[in-house]
Amino acid sequence: MGEKNKAFFKKLLGTLKNIAPTVVAAAGTAVGGPAAGGILGSIMRQITNTGEDVDLDVIAEQILGSPEMRVKLEELAIVREKQEIDAELREYEIETARIALVNETMRAEFSAEDPYVRRWRPTFGYVAAGAFGLQAAGVTYLLVSGGEPDLLSAFAGLTGIWAPAMAVLGITSWTRGKEKTARVDKV
Repeated sequence: MGEKNKAFFKKLLGTLKNIAPTVVAAAGTAVGGPAAGGILGSIMRQITNTGEDVDLDVIAEQILGSPEMRVKLEELAIVREKQEIDAELREYEIETARIALVNETMRAEFSAEDPYVRRWRPTFGYVAAGAFGLQAAGVTYLLVSGGEPDLLSAFAGLTGIWAPAMAVLGITSWTRGKEKTARVDKV
C-alpha cells in the first residue's frame, strides 16, 4: 500500500473513530493490513460497487478522489455501527430476561409450601453424587481387574451426562455459598 493510501486510511480511521468506533475497532490497528479487509473493506467495496478481486489500494484511490464517496462511507459506517449496537442490546435484553426467569423460579421454589419442592436441588445433588461415585468405583474396578475394553468405552460414553448435572450442582453450590455468607455477614 502506498504512503498516500496509508495516510488516507489513517485519516479515514481518525474521522470514523468518533462516528462509528465499533467499525473502526473491527478494522483493526494495522492500517491497510488484513484487518482493513474486514468490515471497513466490505463497506468500501459496497460504496465503489467493486468485487473481492479489486485491491483495496484501488478502492482507496477512488474514495480518496470523491467527497461523495467519503460521505457515503461515513453514512454506511454509522448504519453498521447502529446495527452492531442494536444486536448487542438484544443480547443484553435476552440475558436479562433469562436471569429474571431463573430468579423467579428460584424464589417460587424457596417460598413453596411443599418441602420437597424446596429440597429437590439438594436431593438431585445427593443422587448425582451417588451415581458419580458408583461410576468412579466401576471404572476403578475395571482398570484394576483388567476388565473389558468395551466396558471402559461404555463408561466413557457416559461422560456427556455429567456436564448438565455438574452445571446444576455448581450453580446450586455457588448460590448456597453466597446465601450462607450473606447470613454470616448479617450477624
